[in-house]
Amino acid sequence: MSHEPRHQDFDRDFAGAARLVRDSASFGVLERLVEIATRLLDGSLAIAAMRARHASFAALTVAGRLRLVGLLLLSAAVTHGGLVLLVPHQMAPALPFAMPALAGLAGIVFIVAAPVLADAWPHRFWRDR
Repeated sequence: MSHEPRHQDFDRDFAGAARLVRDSASFGVLERLVEIATRLLDGSLAIAAMRARHASFAALTVAGRLRLVGLLLLSAAVTHGGLVLLVPHQMAPALPFAMPALAGLAGIVFIVAAPVLADAWPHRFWRDR
């Protein structure tokens, strides 16, 4: 005879806990904030621009997408590195160039090795995204 609880007991406990969370005031506030953010994002010009560009991004080859991601990483790294230089030394992050250096390196790898990475990764992975 096993003394382990049955699976049904866990389901009943989980349903009770889910009901408590769903009925809580904090969950209601969080749910309302998500609704407001969703409405604001639906009316956002930036989101509309991204949706308009979706077709052109989807038309890129896998290597082209990887190069674009690499370009974005490299741009972010250079921008971050430049902005950190504007911050006074006393207020600068502890490792100011570690993250931009890694992101820039990853960007360069994505740009240079895009065809090799595209061939190494299963194409289904990229098409399902």
